[in-house]
Amino acid sequence: MSTILPQGALGIAEDEFWDYPLPTFEVKRELLSQQIHAIILDGPTTAKLNERDTLVYAVCNATTISDDQRFGFKQRSVLITTRLEDCSVDVGWGFEAARLSDPIAPLPSDPDEAPVVMAFNIDLRRQLPAISWQRGTLRSWLLLFDQRSNSVTTQLIKQQIADQEVSKYLDAMRSPAWASPPSPSAGRRLPSYKALTGSPPVPAEPGVSIAIERVIMGSAEAQVVCQGSFRLPALKRDLVKTRAMVEAEALQIRNKQSSVAETPDPFNEPRPSAVVPITILAIGDSKSSTDSITLRVPSYDAVNLEADDGANIVTGHFAFDMRTLLDMSTYQSYAVWVIADGELSGPTLTALVDPTMIPKPGE
Repeated sequence: MSTILPQGALGIAEDEFWDYPLPTFEVKRELLSQQIHAIILDGPTTAKLNERDTLVYAVCNATTISDDQRFGFKQRSVLITTRLEDCSVDVGWGFEAARLSDPIAPLPSDPDEAPVVMAFNIDLRRQLPAISWQRGTLRSWLLLFDQRSNSVTTQLIKQQIADQEVSKYLDAMRSPAWASPPSPSAGRRLPSYKALTGSPPVPAEPGVSIAIERVIMGSAEAQVVCQGSFRLPALKRDLVKTRAMVEAEALQIRNKQSSVAETPDPFNEPRPSAVVPITILAIGDSKSSTDSITLRVPSYDAVNLEADDGANIVTGHFAFDMRTLLDMSTYQSYAVWVIADGELSGPTLTALVDPTMIPKPGE
């Protein structure tokens, strides 16, 4: 069982991260002496955008010689980063290395349990070149199939505007963001945003629960149905304008005889009160992948549009066929991870079995 250590566990000072540091011999010796089995990620807590153009992480893989040979850490690791302000998610490879296509080997009958600690650096924007580099808070993890690191949270700080009038001018131009419609759109059966037979109960505490059949025969028509339920804080940008608000804005445009065209209301009835992002990632044990899907899931709970950001707690359900929205073309086992509200949960394991593996009568 892997250990989850906190950010800062590698003992690297804040100002040292920009020089691509590695943990000291003393830190690695301590990890070896305690025989800790963990993926340890470390990085700065703050970064000034006017001084830095990337984040540099230090990572230690504290494992055994046998597991290091089985898993191929640098070849399979997946890097995930979420922005807490809008819950957007970026996914990429942890390292610049060829992907392994051979399955993770089974544990040998006589495994070499000798501990080993390997240290590396990760340049965030080299691995995730499309990530938005602007003021906000980033949180990252490193995944290796069904193993995960601790999280590293970094606040990106923008230089203050010296001219207060410019600052006031820009503040006056800010406008609220509202939710976009559910995505993907609900289908005849799937995707669905209703509770179905087999849907997990809504979590008692904030979070997401999912249920997937553990082993599935991988025939051409087979589905890998992921059913989920959630209880999550809705940011202001996740809230949906009421019908009355949309009609009032349209009337205002007409009364002003504005040249601005009325925007069609994209929401159907029944009208959700909020639409929250939930990202699903499936990592295979043979063919690893950075493929992910961000669902925009509706909730129909009552909300207060005037409440503080995240004060509205909403619930809901979702279900979709993972084979239609994710790359699950390979017969293998998958570790399914969920990222929502700045938190990582999972894994939930499922497997697609090659039909040719089924024993014939008498075999």
